[in-house]
Amino acid sequence: MAKMGFIDELINDKTIWACVWCMTCKERCPQDVSPMEVIRSLTQLAFERGIEPPTIGLKSQFGNIITTGFARDFTWVEGEREDIDDLPELPKPRLDKIKAMLKKTSLARWMEKEE
Repeated sequence: MAKMGFIDELINDKTIWACVWCMTCKERCPQDVSPMEVIRSLTQLAFERGIEPPTIGLKSQFGNIITTGFARDFTWVEGEREDIDDLPELPKPRLDKIKAMLKKTSLARWMEKEE
């Protein structure tokens, strides 16, 4: 849809807010592109045009990104899996860079809004 110019339809579709930026789509894409980059651009454009995401769970998800660098809380894994020692260590996100990027977007203002 983005390639065909249906930008207004995409930024008004709630589906774009479901992406958690895990990059799985980029890793698995047979066209060797990054759908996540398109989705991120669409959500930023939506913010710039005043289109807000559905708020169910998003503020907590973005809160996780700000505090941990990850959209999901991985602490639940500890003690739940016997093979935890076999899992690779998660990369250490650069929270300073995440916060700097957040300041450049409309997302920071949205996060500060009251529900």
